[in-house]
Amino acid sequence: MKKEKMYNAILGILRENGFLTRQEIAKKLKISMPTALQYTNELLQMELIMESGEIESTGGRKAKILSVNQNIAYSVGIEIGIHHVTFVLLGYMGTVLCEERCGLIFQDERDWYRSFQEKFKQFTEKYAIETERILCGGISFPGIIDEEKNMILRSHILNVEFVALDRFQNAFPFPIMVVNDANCAAMTETRTHKMDYIYISLNESVGGGIIRSGKIHYGQSLQAGEIGHVILVPGGKKCYCGKKGCADAYLSSKVLCENETNLSDFFEKLKSGEESVCKKWNQYLNNLAILITNMKMVQDTDIIVGGEVGMYMGEYVDELMEKVQEYDMFARNIDYVFTCDVQKHVCAIGAGWIALQRHYGDVIHL
Repeated sequence: MKKEKMYNAILGILRENGFLTRQEIAKKLKISMPTALQYTNELLQMELIMESGEIESTGGRKAKILSVNQNIAYSVGIEIGIHHVTFVLLGYMGTVLCEERCGLIFQDERDWYRSFQEKFKQFTEKYAIETERILCGGISFPGIIDEEKNMILRSHILNVEFVALDRFQNAFPFPIMVVNDANCAAMTETRTHKMDYIYISLNESVGGGIIRSGKIHYGQSLQAGEIGHVILVPGGKKCYCGKKGCADAYLSSKVLCENETNLSDFFEKLKSGEESVCKKWNQYLNNLAILITNMKMVQDTDIIVGGEVGMYMGEYVDELMEKVQEYDMFARNIDYVFTCDVQKHVCAIGAGWIALQRHYGDVIHL
């Protein structure tokens, strides 16, 4: 057990830092050089880590640089949507190796789960994935997940409630966890951003995630981060949840696409200066600025704008921050609003990454 614990400590420190010498590993883990040498050599023999060069020395041998062998094991990330499923394969360090999106209308029925399994099989065959190297998997699902009860409590979007997670877990020969889709999206930013922030996910529905010290904050009833159902306009538009004035009713991507084919068309017209589109965008940014300011007042942390709309926000972020400044009377500079770094297949990547964070130590037993 002591040996396995030391293996995982070394793998963990290398995953966190990327590249380290044995001396640096010994220092960070507060172990002796002989101990570091013994266990790193054993990990090299197991091909779990690899030599990735050497550093210059003022005298004597050059120190070898070690890193994790990311191809030794994989994680699968899966996003389940209304009309599609998305699969991504992540290497052991979280790099996306391949991805596939395919049509599959969700239904909580036996035939759907069979089709789901078949889609995954087709994905592995298409990319010649060595399935025995798959360590774990994560599924992004648009609903409230209770891990202790192993159940999806409800999903307004997919119109289901009290769905047992083993319906998904039994479809795979490796550990599978199911995570709320907005939390999955939020977690992708931990690889490139600070470890504390609120993520606002602007898709066909509005969601969010609260990240504290690099981990998802779920709240007492697992509903922390339900940003889409914060009241933005009291007595306003009716939301799909039944309330009036929710942020979702004003900031969903559908708000921008009411008279357009898709978001791309909307932003093309915005660039061309079409008056009605510019007016709609101005109001959208104003509503978003109010929501951002409310979140900042509650948590006093960075805000990341993501989702489908977040993908287009980069060139408009200065305009957004000007509007945020109108509502934030406490900040001298609006330096806490960011656009998302990860933009494609965000929920699937986040699901695979969360699963990998939990199961990376299991590679010892593959």
